[in-house]
Amino acid sequence: MGEMDKIVDALVERVADRVVELLEARGARGGAAPPDALMQKQDVCQVLGVSPASLDRFCREGMPHVYVGASRRFRRAAVVAWFESRPRGGARPAPVDVDRASVQLRTRRA
Repeated sequence: MGEMDKIVDALVERVADRVVELLEARGARGGAAPPDALMQKQDVCQVLGVSPASLDRFCREGMPHVYVGASRRFRRAAVVAWFESRPRGGARPAPVDVDRASVQLRTRRA
């Protein structure tokens, strides 16, 4: 694992830990809904510190949600459990070892 990968992994770990701390603190103060109460999209975005587009992507990736009419709603406990279970550091493709001698470059002819 390269140095940049280690830095990214450490940063992702810190962000995830901070999200959990914020969720727990809101619940302890009574400022958040009970774990089984439904949250609106903008509330989840604010708690997780993500954009609505990222939340939509999370839903496509399997974040649990329900529909109330046409509106998507989230259960806080389910969101936290799903977020904590995600792989850390993102998936990166393995580098490709290219033998330059075997690659033929195409040139543009006028």
